[in-house]
Amino acid sequence: MCSYLLPPTFDSFISQNGDCYLNIHQYHSEECYNQMEKGSLDLALVGKEMFSKNISILPICKAPFKLVCNQSGLTARELHPSKLDVTKEILVSWNGEFDTWHDYWFGSRNKPRIWLDLMSLLEYFISNRDSWAIAPSYIANALASRYNLFVYDLVDGPPSMMVYALYTKGQMRFYANAFLQILREQLQGNKDITMLI
Repeated sequence: MCSYLLPPTFDSFISQNGDCYLNIHQYHSEECYNQMEKGSLDLALVGKEMFSKNISILPICKAPFKLVCNQSGLTARELHPSKLDVTKEILVSWNGEFDTWHDYWFGSRNKPRIWLDLMSLLEYFISNRDSWAIAPSYIANALASRYNLFVYDLVDGPPSMMVYALYTKGQMRFYANAFLQILREQLQGNKDITMLI
């Protein structure tokens, strides 16, 4: 989200809240929960729902997963996972549900061509190789438009990617609330996601 959906929200937030200092950090979901528990963050957006006594979790939006690749030879508009060659995959582990789905279709022993811990490297690898990746629709469509790639729907695809907001239980801070309001306005018309707030 940080790279593909949030930049306009950051701009609007900064222009509407000139007295606020905005610090942006990119952590894995588990790290966000830890930082929230320590009181180091006012708000976090994560892709994983975890239990915490001190943190409130608010579903923000969801997006279906799509297949993105640089092959135009595929004739179907929808592809089944059983038709994909895992040796050409660039794998990003999006969340637990995605991992379970991936292991079901590709097996935990079959190794992808490239496994990424950093989503930011996906752009480089997908644009320069005969490869494919599965990503949330807002990322897949952005990559396709930037690098002239192809996007396909998946038959029996993984559950939609959920995005949650984390804040300290019982006290959403003023700026966190303001940020979420701007985010809601910015994403309302985005065809790649379904808003949940």
